[in-house]
Amino acid sequence: NSLPSGMPPVLIVDEKHSYLPIPPGNASILTHSIFLQNGVEVFIDDDQQLHLKSENDEILNGVKALPDARILADENDRILFLSDPTENYSHAVLGDAIEATSITLIDTKNSPYQIRKINPEKGDVFEGISPIWVDIDLDGTREIIVTQSNEVVGARIVVYREDGSVLAESAPIRKGFRWIHQIAAAQFKEGGPLELAVVRTPHIS
Repeated sequence: NSLPSGMPPVLIVDEKHSYLPIPPGNASILTHSIFLQNGVEVFIDDDQQLHLKSENDEILNGVKALPDARILADENDRILFLSDPTENYSHAVLGDAIEATSITLIDTKNSPYQIRKINPEKGDVFEGISPIWVDIDLDGTREIIVTQSNEVVGARIVVYREDGSVLAESAPIRKGFRWIHQIAAAQFKEGGPLELAVVRTPHIS
């Protein structure tokens, strides 16, 4: 299958086939669709609106995604993504000056959908295209791990609970327009705890 130039691919694999799904014509080429367990396709359009498409194409009003946000889904068909773009923090660490000012969590199994937004401290943004969504403290509930930044102290790693409260955060890098970023959460040592790997100022040191 052919994808628009520049669009990141997503591979669908079943028992007999693997293929690249062709995105809807109005889908943003800066990111890709995902598919929920019930077959609903979730994608971001050119106007940063979120679509849930099955037999009908449903647009979620009041939700504006980051143009290149990677949409995450869990085992309960909840979806998570960075949202509410701003150009107020012109670090452009990923090639553009557009960052997120919220994290949106949507429970698609409820009708109407339950939508929750998590906002950072005033003046902060979320740098990146995707959080890490994992049960980092092993309490049975996922946490949301992001890079949170401002022009005074730069970036820090923040771990949010799904209710929007802060579970943990790193020390900030202490200089504006400097970057720390989350890479992976994993058990890096056999028998060890779940740990978070990050990269610090990858562009300059």
